[in-house]
Amino acid sequence: MSDMSNTSALERANQRESQRRAEIALRESERRFRSVFESATDAIVLADENGIISSWNRSAQAIFGYTEGELLGKPLTVLMPPRYRGRHGEGLSRYRNGAGEGPVIGRTLELHGLRKDGTEFPIELSVAVWQTAAGPHFSGIIRDITQRKRAEEELKSSYEQLRELSMRLETVRENERASIAHEIQEELGQALSTMRMDLDWLGKRIASPHASPDALKQRLVAMSNLVDSAIARARRIAADLRPGILDELGLGAALEWQARSFQERTLIRCRVVVDTRETIDRTTSAHLFRIAQECLAHVARHSGAHTVEVSLRAENGTIHLGVQDDGAGTPERLFQTSSSLGVLGIRERARLMGGEARIETRPSGGAGIIVSVPRDGAPNGAGEPLATDQRNEPGGIG
Repeated sequence: MSDMSNTSALERANQRESQRRAEIALRESERRFRSVFESATDAIVLADENGIISSWNRSAQAIFGYTEGELLGKPLTVLMPPRYRGRHGEGLSRYRNGAGEGPVIGRTLELHGLRKDGTEFPIELSVAVWQTAAGPHFSGIIRDITQRKRAEEELKSSYEQLRELSMRLETVRENERASIAHEIQEELGQALSTMRMDLDWLGKRIASPHASPDALKQRLVAMSNLVDSAIARARRIAADLRPGILDELGLGAALEWQARSFQERTLIRCRVVVDTRETIDRTTSAHLFRIAQECLAHVARHSGAHTVEVSLRAENGTIHLGVQDDGAGTPERLFQTSSSLGVLGIRERARLMGGEARIETRPSGGAGIIVSVPRDGAPNGAGEPLATDQRNEPGGIG
């Protein structure tokens, strides 16, 4: 009898030890779970089979704006925009009635959450179900994807702007070809045709014994004037495509030439300040020259300015080109829309060279576009920039 009592006592002791160890393991498991639960960067919300919140972590509190005590025991619907609540209730009913887990369980969905202040925000939601002694529970892992959505929208907008810019540039390219063809045909072609007729006339008069020396001299003077005019027209067409002064004397001299031409066309006083002696490579110079053309075109069309200053300086390995006026200026929003493709073109040219373009507003009035690019020049593949259309209006693409 004594042996049986000793065995029974030993079994109870073993059971108590096993129970104690199980409780320790359970507490340790709970600590590990709470550690992972609270340190997760995503929001985690737990709810029972009726959709009542039983627990949630710090990230959920931060994302939704509630304290823990404000939501425990509340329905999940407080975190949902009203348009989702009906379907949520239907899904819970189907699950309780044994109709299966439904289309939400085990999937990652993009929806919207509802913060305490009533604002909606985009979320990525993953829902799972797990069984407990008290019945099934649901867990939701929620990620705030506001920044990702904003980046996607900006990327989409940038793509659309670039597509529109590409289409506009192609239109400008075709217009330039047509304009050049027209000028060659109408101006140089007519001059050459007139000289050909004059040459025929001279050939006949020289062969005639009755030719008048005065008449021959007058015709030669007229032909010389016509040749001079044709040469001037050819030089103007070439300068519109790419001014020779840019290659011969550099960017500073080309900006001075462009400023004089701009001032003559628009009667807007234009001043150039060059504060650098550094040599700027050919491709970067060409891009910056075209950017200056675009800026001056924008000033002429939109700013209502009386004076404008073009500045060029080098600092810490960076070339800075600025075009500032005393008019209405350029709103920052024009960099984000396609309403002014000239301004968009300025930004894209700057990016092509690894730089940036920004708006600066003066306290006394007026504004300017400042372009900063590396001194080392455009990245490989930047190539020679397209000449903007300078013949129909004062400036480039707008």
